[in-house]
Amino acid sequence: MASRISDLLSLGLADFIMETQERSMVEDMIAKACSVMDEHEVEKVNRICMPLLLNGDLDQPGLRERRRTTLASGLRQDLEDVHFFHLEGIINFRIRPYKQELQELVEYALDEFWMDRQYEEFMGLLKYFVFFQEAKVPLVHLVHKGMHEFQVLDAGLNLLPVQKDEQVVVEMPGLELEMDIEDMIVSTLISISPEKVMLHTRTPDLPIISTICQIFEDKVQICHHCPECEVLRSGLLTGLDASDLGNYNNC
Repeated sequence: MASRISDLLSLGLADFIMETQERSMVEDMIAKACSVMDEHEVEKVNRICMPLLLNGDLDQPGLRERRRTTLASGLRQDLEDVHFFHLEGIINFRIRPYKQELQELVEYALDEFWMDRQYEEFMGLLKYFVFFQEAKVPLVHLVHKGMHEFQVLDAGLNLLPVQKDEQVVVEMPGLELEMDIEDMIVSTLISISPEKVMLHTRTPDLPIISTICQIFEDKVQICHHCPECEVLRSGLLTGLDASDLGNYNNC
């Protein structure tokens, strides 16, 4: 009976701490870890971290419940060891495994923040390069077959190869960089360097479509449902020319 009471009391205290103290503990950890960052950056880290406290995701279901169990286990030991229960002292000094799990959440959020920052900087560099890059061809048709699958055609509707290598050489006056680009279609378009990209897609909200539009900006024109889209997506390109499929420049 006493053991059951201790279990219930420790779980109740764990829930109380997680509901009333956990957020402020994590905010303090973030403030300490981000002491050299500006307020805007610290807020970004907070926005990444706080949902993890509620959802306990991290691609590992049940982390919040595991954290509750860790906390309750430490509290139960304290209930057995001490006669006077000082909550603040226990939070500060006697639940280290629980606080270590919170610290891991903060470290995860920081990793996500820096990855987002690197991505934003990389996207900015690509946009800068594409803006100043000299056009090599006037037009390409980019046919979205689904997910990350594309076909690239020139203005005469001839299939162009999609670059297999994820590396692309970026050349600007006084600068040459070799970049690793995860999406092969992006590296292909950068290598082709079109003045205009006619993008045929039925799913303009997909991240890869947003990425292409973000990098190539006003060079991209999205065609949603032009008469030729179905033929282009079908892949039935053998023997067809521009006169067979209509005036693509007016899609």
